[in-house]
Amino acid sequence: MVVSMKEIRGLSWWLFWRFTLSSLVGGYAASWVGGFVVGFAMALFGFNQDQIVTVTTALGWVIGLLFSFVCLNFFLARAVGRSFGGKTLNLSGSDQTAIGGM
Repeated sequence: MVVSMKEIRGLSWWLFWRFTLSSLVGGYAASWVGGFVVGFAMALFGFNQDQIVTVTTALGWVIGLLFSFVCLNFFLARAVGRSFGGKTLNLSGSDQTAIGGM
C-alpha cells in the first residue's frame, strides 16, 4: 500500500514542529550549560581564551547534535501507534505496510 503526501501530512507536521522546537531550545540550553562548565574549568586550569573558545564551540556542536537526535527518537517513539487521519504508524517488522489503517 502506497501512502500519499496528503495522508502523511498530519504525521509529518506533528513530528516536525515538536522536533524542531525542542531541538532548538533544548539543544541551545544543553550546549550553553556544557560549554559554560567546560569553559569555566578550562579557565581555572589556565587555558587561554582562544583554546577555550575552540573547545567549547566544538563541544556545543556535539551536544546540540546529540540532543537533537535524542529529541527525534523521543518524538518518533511517541508517534508509533498514534492515529493520524485514520492511519496508524506501525513498525511491526512483518509484511504489513509501514503506515496502515485498513
